Amino acid sequence: MSGKNLRVSLGDPRDGDDPKLVKALIEEVLALRGVHAGPDEVMITVGTQQGLSLLSRALLGPGVRVAMENPVDVDAQHTFAGAGAQMQYMTIDEFGASPKGAVGAHVVYLTPSSHHPTSVALSPQRRRRFLSLADEQDAVILEDDYDAEIRLQGPPLAPMKSVDRSGRVVYLGTFSKYLAPGLRMGYVVAAPELIAQLRRFRHYATKAPSPMLQRSLALFIRSGDYARQLRGYRVRARSKFDHFAEAVGEYLPEFADQLTVPQMNMWLRMPGSGHADPDARDVAAWAQRARSRGVLVTPGSLYYAPGTVARTDELRVGLASIPEARIAAGVRALGCAGSQS
Repeated sequence: MSGKNLRVSLGDPRDGDDPKLVKALIEEVLALRGVHAGPDEVMITVGTQQGLSLLSRALLGPGVRVAMENPVDVDAQHTFAGAGAQMQYMTIDEFGASPKGAVGAHVVYLTPSSHHPTSVALSPQRRRRFLSLADEQDAVILEDDYDAEIRLQGPPLAPMKSVDRSGRVVYLGTFSKYLAPGLRMGYVVAAPELIAQLRRFRHYATKAPSPMLQRSLALFIRSGDYARQLRGYRVRARSKFDHFAEAVGEYLPEFADQLTVPQMNMWLRMPGSGHADPDARDVAAWAQRARSRGVLVTPGSLYYAPGTVARTDELRVGLASIPEARIAAGVRALGCAGSQS
């Protein structure tokens, strides 16, 4: 980086974002998802968590009801509860979050492309119902599209924001998930009035994200390297999933029929358990034995909201951090740990 780019990256943007990054985001990222926005409708954040924190300050408070998917995004749940909001929860099934759990809510938090933590995608019918419900009860939808770029089979799912005609959807995205976790760079797309309010709150918190990181990311996107990086990531991620599925078929065949959608995070349920018997098998001890063998998996019960019934027969397995060459050995160790129960 040199010349004007270097001078900008070393300067103080005050409350503004790098206009080159905002323009690149609008033209080369959002437009491809069907999300159309002007510069005054976009704010760069230090990751999605900062966006949620600022939105909580703007939209939440005592007496405000927030509907969340359950199992929950634990970080988001703590952020909303910390703002004094009253929580209510939407159950998850094979079609995603149930709109029934959002009745009466002022704010609805959704991860429709890939529910965190189960990875279930919200069905088109339910997406339409949530949008209608928001109109009916004058609610705001916070659409956290953290996983938008990492769909490994078929075209990416269109964001709810892309069909939002009433301006009730606030759209959050991130660059960190597929470029580098340490990048800590995300964005919020919303009405100009709300973006202006968020900028004021950000000014007294952290001010704008690093101008050097913003300009570097803008140049990275414009060079075409961003798109190439995404394509390469998807190829590597799909290969990881295929190796995982093959190893599961060999070492944990009872789970093989649950791997129907290629993804980086799998939410597995013990075979033979059902909604009528949520305590069919407690996987916490299995996860602990796996840890002793160097394999880190998470009991699904840790993701259930406080005060709700947590299933104890679910397990979350992630592939993002493990080298592909070690996947088969990891699944074998997980299977050995399970056979000790």
